[in-house]
Amino acid sequence: MTCAITPVYLLNHSGEVKEAELSAEISIKHLEDWHLRWRPFMIEKLKEIPPEKHPQHQHWNWLKKHQALDGQLSMRSYAVTSDNETQGMMWVRTTGFSQIPGANGKPIVYIEYIESAPWNVCTLQNPVKYRGIGRILLGAAIELSQKEEFKGRIGLHALSQAEPFYHGCGFSDLGVDHNYHNLRYYEMTEQQARQFLTPGETNV
Repeated sequence: MTCAITPVYLLNHSGEVKEAELSAEISIKHLEDWHLRWRPFMIEKLKEIPPEKHPQHQHWNWLKKHQALDGQLSMRSYAVTSDNETQGMMWVRTTGFSQIPGANGKPIVYIEYIESAPWNVCTLQNPVKYRGIGRILLGAAIELSQKEEFKGRIGLHALSQAEPFYHGCGFSDLGVDHNYHNLRYYEMTEQQARQFLTPGETNV
């Protein structure tokens, strides 16, 4: 079965709009890009920057994640492609539950993993090649939540380096989750999700 592909748009380092594609499934091509392009780029860049600036997700292995998660009914995957290169990937599940007062216990789409290609990470390359990948993937999670009749509600645990990004996207910060690796937990309410998808939002 062919996965759905949606036209999307990124911004390059000069602020110019660049056409891209959002795929509703991580493919073998995306995983090959991770192995043959992302990893070598990451390894070389890590030699150039001090350890305290190394990305906290540098150890993520997308091939192993795919092997572990692909085929599970509650799991969905997404990838952003431009220039025939994978620019970002995400895994989500549809069995999460809200922790926000007033919506506690209601279903959400929970983001398990989300990552931009290393040349789009400012601590590894500045200026980055493209901006907007994270917002496109979050938008896909919100749209899945709406499709599942969760009204756009999404949630995730964030690595500390990514906390400013999620604050900027309008998530509610529910504090450190001592039951989940002491990571901060973030959620978007129905209203916050609508605001995020409002046309004219600035790319992050």
